[in-house]
Amino acid sequence: MNRVIAKLGSVLAALLIVIVTFGVLIGKVYASHVLPPFYFGATGFSYIPWVAGIPIAAMIGGFIGYLAMDGKQSLTRVRVALVIAVTVACSVFYLSLVIALSTRGT
Repeated sequence: MNRVIAKLGSVLAALLIVIVTFGVLIGKVYASHVLPPFYFGATGFSYIPWVAGIPIAAMIGGFIGYLAMDGKQSLTRVRVALVIAVTVACSVFYLSLVIALSTRGT
């Protein structure tokens, strides 16, 4: 039982590190380098940090989730990895959006 709790804790800690790192990095890059001081509208260039960063964070989170399911069937491992990848992607997007909006305003 203690082994399962320790493994769950280490997986959650790794996912939290990925979410916070990518969320802060994307939010700061977006707010400081992409958005001008007076923002009038989105361009194709303005979505590059999110388009590049969120899939990378989702892949890392999915890989962590895939490795966490030792000894399970392959289909179960893939399902868990997909759920974790979507959760990480949504969390990173939300955190980076909050940081970008709080830095530059709405």
